Amino acid sequence: MKTKLLLIFLAGGFMLNAQTVYQSSIENWSGSPLNPNADWMGNKTTFANDSVIQNTMTPYHGNFCAKLVNTTTSHKRFTTSVVPIVQGKAYMVSYSARGRGSVRAGLFSDKANAGGGYMYANYQSVNSTNWFRFKQSLIADTSNTTTSEFILSVRSTVAANGHLDVDSVTIQEYIPATGISLYTIQYTTSGSGKSPYFGQVVQDFGGIATATYNQGYYLQTTGLNAWGGMLVYDPTNAVNVAIGDSIKVTAIIDEYYYMTEATNVTAFQKVSSGNPVPNPAMLVNTNDINAEMYEGILVTAMAPYVNASWSSSTHEWMIDDASGSATIDNQIYDAFPSVAPTPGQYMVTGPVNYQFSAYSIEPRTAADVMFISGIEQHTNTLNAVIYPNPVANELNIKLPFTANNANVSVTDVLGKEVISVVANGDMISLKDINLVPGVYSVKVVADNKVQVTKIIKQ
Repeated sequence: MKTKLLLIFLAGGFMLNAQTVYQSSIENWSGSPLNPNADWMGNKTTFANDSVIQNTMTPYHGNFCAKLVNTTTSHKRFTTSVVPIVQGKAYMVSYSARGRGSVRAGLFSDKANAGGGYMYANYQSVNSTNWFRFKQSLIADTSNTTTSEFILSVRSTVAANGHLDVDSVTIQEYIPATGISLYTIQYTTSGSGKSPYFGQVVQDFGGIATATYNQGYYLQTTGLNAWGGMLVYDPTNAVNVAIGDSIKVTAIIDEYYYMTEATNVTAFQKVSSGNPVPNPAMLVNTNDINAEMYEGILVTAMAPYVNASWSSSTHEWMIDDASGSATIDNQIYDAFPSVAPTPGQYMVTGPVNYQFSAYSIEPRTAADVMFISGIEQHTNTLNAVIYPNPVANELNIKLPFTANNANVSVTDVLGKEVISVVANGDMISLKDINLVPGVYSVKVVADNKVQVTKIIKQ
């Protein structure tokens, strides 16, 4: 998801056999001060009575909504009355919110675990006078019929924006999707970039690990260089994952700061190890990184370092082939922790991440950041047309004039010449190209004019 839309919905047909187990429009208020005591203010509520305020101003549904006041950065809980839960079941918590603050769904299961019996979805930011609908999933880690409560966890409300209003809460037990592909989870035609399974539990999906770090790992489907990759946020199991492992998980599909990822992993399986890692997608231009289809995908880009782009605080830097820059980040490996990169041409490999409103490549080791020497910068005084790009077996060079003794040379990323031909005329064809997949430079010299173009061999 790449636009800051707060309206969250589920495409029809994905949530199967949903059964409503709780529903409240927060209409039943009593006491002094007034509180929604019949449906809310459960035992795990930490809001003071005077911080849950009846609001009659254009509620989402019915006559009232609840204004929650918590200006601190520490969350407070607004909990339901007891709602019975069943171990292993998935629960979709739908609610409406407006105003300004952060809100997330949660569940108190009363199970003695690392969370003290509490579990939460990710925070959603709200900053609007309009109502927006949220849907977040949770998986019960135990069965409970007497003390379990669902939660709206709220923090950082702003008085000038009316704090945070909530209304119309529905909780549904549903059967999660099972065994679907990463492509099916990721692919979307929505301008928001949200997965069609956003907010839902998906069981037993996975792929080959292309990268790992201390908080998670990237999975990708072999043979797919678009839509078939995903970041799994899983600090518990990350230490047990190695590149080349085949992994299956059950997790919630989330949009974390507009990056589609799997989180809240409840089942983890290492199917096998030592599998071939999918070949990186070769980006024709650095600007190609700015596409939803590459999110979570292993890619390779080659371009000059953008002078002075290295940040001494974040250690991020950029490469740009004049099509648009690609940011190189350090989520997994910090290529330049203390000094800026040497000016010149670089070839960088890594999975694509999205954070702080920008895509980035996340190199995994020093081998993923290669300084390219001996390759000329891209120049063009010839205006030839070189196609197709990427190239399979035949490369065509259309000159703007008829040339005598035009020289064509192809070099690899290390500067080694792998093809050299001399030809006449206005059309030169290199047939039966027998090169390993990768990035190459094509240099054409004709009538004292020069063109250097980057191509990708599939």
